[in-house]
Amino acid sequence: MFSVGSYAVRVGAWEQGQQLELPAFADYWGDGPFIDGVTIRVVPEEQSMLSALQADEVQLGVMGNPAVIEQVSDPLVLERSTAMGYFPFFLNSSRPPLDVKEVRQAISCAIDRQELIDTALLGEGVPTGPFVEGIFKTEAFDGLPCDGPDKDMARQLLTDAGFPDGFPLETIIITGENDAGINIAQNLQAQLAEIGVDLDLQPLETNIYVDRWLEADFDSALSENGAGPDPHHTYAKYFTSTGNFQNVAGLTSPELDQLFADGQATTDPEARVPIYNEISQILLDESPWVWLYQGYRFQVRVPELEGFVPHPTGSIKSLRSVTLNAD
Repeated sequence: MFSVGSYAVRVGAWEQGQQLELPAFADYWGDGPFIDGVTIRVVPEEQSMLSALQADEVQLGVMGNPAVIEQVSDPLVLERSTAMGYFPFFLNSSRPPLDVKEVRQAISCAIDRQELIDTALLGEGVPTGPFVEGIFKTEAFDGLPCDGPDKDMARQLLTDAGFPDGFPLETIIITGENDAGINIAQNLQAQLAEIGVDLDLQPLETNIYVDRWLEADFDSALSENGAGPDPHHTYAKYFTSTGNFQNVAGLTSPELDQLFADGQATTDPEARVPIYNEISQILLDESPWVWLYQGYRFQVRVPELEGFVPHPTGSIKSLRSVTLNAD
């Protein structure tokens, strides 16, 4: 976020997992700082965070749970920014029956992303394909055998793959990171039950989930994934043969290796678009994951705090220019 000696605050006292003190740096080279410092507190429960804001115990909260956001009211100020990350349904294609492409496609075709967003997220999100940002943004079904959510086609794909009655599927879910995760999982469970895919939901604490995810020790998994403005950095680590996390993704090929290499070597953004469009279509055709939606980040602040600018990456660098009016 900042370099020591060049930012508007210094690193002060730190209590791991609880809070970090960032007192103002008087010798900051730019204008400001305009506040005495910043205390970053870890508040696991977003409902508690909202209560602290309402009591004026804190001045700014960064949240992600639409159910809590629904409760924000005057005088608090709510600001939305599009998250740079995305929320996928990870499928482990090394495990039967997910090792059959048509089975993975059936799961993807069966899911109505907009219904999931409206039901589990109270409308706070947008359907997306693999790439979520700017000129590289891709659509959720461009590469699948269906043009949109189609449960009849999904059932036919399962029948063609030899699973006309469906199958059970364990799904691990991260808890404590995205409070809407359980709602998302339950909505997926209801939607996929219509094609005979029975999700066995297994909520896990973050550290346990991450360990299993890194080892690809799951049938399917649900958690938010980070992204960046450059699509190469977002996916090369998963879908190239030398990627650090290719064991989790379970999909590599010489064609993908070459496309990612071409995309990295091309400097003209417009010329890169067709390369990543082709990558996106391959990913959706193979469906190692089901891309669900791109969400929002919510910033809730007291009206006395001015000058804070939300950023898609979640950066809080604009704190260097905020003011806190006591009037």
